[in-house]
Amino acid sequence: MVYTICYNDIAAVVSAADDDPSPDSSAARRQHNKTLNTIRPQVAILPMDYRENLTLSDIKRTLTTRYTRLKIQLVRLNSAMNLRVKS
Repeated sequence: MVYTICYNDIAAVVSAADDDPSPDSSAARRQHNKTLNTIRPQVAILPMDYRENLTLSDIKRTLTTRYTRLKIQLVRLNSAMNLRVKS
């Protein structure tokens, strides 16, 4: 299951993990990416590690209490690129 948690114009997209040690199934990744692509034009998406272990309450609290700092950082990162290189 994929959750989108929004606060003002910032969002976090989170995939629920179960007890399966390998929740990175291709179907789960596709759904996560589909959700990201759907909301990307409307809000800034908070970058999170795919395996981040936070509750929905933790994420909501982070978005609300750190909103101003997050906005400043997002402005700094506007038009920046994130590249991953496989060795």
